[in-house]
Amino acid sequence: MAPPGSRAGARPPPSCAGAPASRCPCARSTPPWRASCMSALPEPPFAAALLMPAWLGDCALASALIPSVAALSGAPIQLWCRPAQRALFACDPDVGEVLAYDPRREHRGLAGLWRLRRAVQRSRLRPAALWILPDSLSSALAGAVSGVRLRIGYSGQGRTALLSRRLGPPPRREGHWLEERARLLAPFLPSGPPDLQPRLHLDPAAAARLAAKLAARELDAARCVVLVPGATYGPTKRWPGFAALGAALPAGLPLLVVGSAAERPLAAALATALAAQGRAALDLCGALDLGELAALLAQARCTVSGDTGPMHLAAAVGGRVLGLFLSTSPEWTAPRGPQARWLVADLACRPCFARACPLPVQRCGEAIAAQTVRAAIADWLGEAA
Repeated sequence: MAPPGSRAGARPPPSCAGAPASRCPCARSTPPWRASCMSALPEPPFAAALLMPAWLGDCALASALIPSVAALSGAPIQLWCRPAQRALFACDPDVGEVLAYDPRREHRGLAGLWRLRRAVQRSRLRPAALWILPDSLSSALAGAVSGVRLRIGYSGQGRTALLSRRLGPPPRREGHWLEERARLLAPFLPSGPPDLQPRLHLDPAAAARLAAKLAARELDAARCVVLVPGATYGPTKRWPGFAALGAALPAGLPLLVVGSAAERPLAAALATALAAQGRAALDLCGALDLGELAALLAQARCTVSGDTGPMHLAAAVGGRVLGLFLSTSPEWTAPRGPQARWLVADLACRPCFARACPLPVQRCGEAIAAQTVRAAIADWLGEAA
């Protein structure tokens, strides 16, 4: 059987087969922007890097792969992630350096790519291998221009020539998203697939800032129920039952609404609907950075969310989280955590993965009742459903 990512009958030249990268003729003669042979990793310890996905939820899931990359390299790794996500990895012992990769601003266009190259070449770790988790052409181009010689990723979308070790084409919802990404590590792991448990390490400084913000309002995170009504992806991920759920929860548990600053109108509408039923909710949309949000989700009584970034963030920090899947599928993006649960809208038309419902009425939002959600978290509330 052909090895993963290769064509049947294809193999590296005899002079390269099985050779460490430091003695591979292709590694010495091939320019860094061209694909070289499928050479082995350098002998550990070596500097390795991991290019993380753009979406917060995918980034939280991908944290499960960090220990395996660090184990392969024999040293803490360099992490490339969006600027706002750097706070999530500040206290990770397997991360030795975080590089802010911003393809929409600082690293946009040819000039931006060369700025990225200079940043990588001047970085403390200077990686010899880069695992590229996103499937986009731009991410593979960034890796190629960076000067990292061994670049591992899925082929397709015009990026095949930009990778030096390629698998693919990428699977399309054939299993869990995290399992799809883990296949990029499989050829290098003699002991089989890695442990696929996302884990993020809380920043004590961020936890202290959160505690101060809540104390100013005489709140204790451990008693709060966190509601996440928004979804950047689109309205098909937004469950319309949060007001009914909030009204059904015990009166002694404070309600906190979290999200981005752009979701403040959604939070305001939820607060108004709750007020009409005699319940108050504190709007924290845009008021917390990612480190503070992670601390809140880890400490809260529980979190209820759609299939969103905060859902995966809560699972990755070990928080109690219930995910509500409307147009999407838990088979592909279920939260992975010791206290993660989910409910699914039982309809024939889902999962459609559409950003907006093509039907006159979005039925999947109504398919999960507020009382069903309350029953699913009853033990977390300390009461019978």
